[in-house]
Amino acid sequence: MTNIAKNKEQKPSFMEKMLEGLEGLETLKIRTIVAELKYDATTKNYVHDDGQSVEGIISEIHLATGDIDTRMTEKFTGDYEALREYHQMKEEKGQEIIRKNIELIQEIVKTIIDLGDKIKNQNT
Repeated sequence: MTNIAKNKEQKPSFMEKMLEGLEGLETLKIRTIVAELKYDATTKNYVHDDGQSVEGIISEIHLATGDIDTRMTEKFTGDYEALREYHQMKEEKGQEIIRKNIELIQEIVKTIIDLGDKIKNQNT
């Protein structure tokens, strides 16, 4: 991620925030996990104990290349068929989310360019 100084005197600019956000959009991770999970308020994530049996299927959709990488534990190839199908549905929704994000980014960029042009024309 972009290293932005976040002290009281220097706050990140709108463009810095946008670039920082865009960096996180390159890969969409979709996880379906079967385990005893606990909420960790410090990290604001659900975690499991080390050594605990965890079954899962994890997909990564790479925006830049269009590749989808999926990894799964053996139980998802048979025992957890319904969860595997659920995960596949989440992958499809993930692809739609990416499409909508790209459209939104294009609109934001177009708006910023248009505003820049208007300001430039007013100053000339």
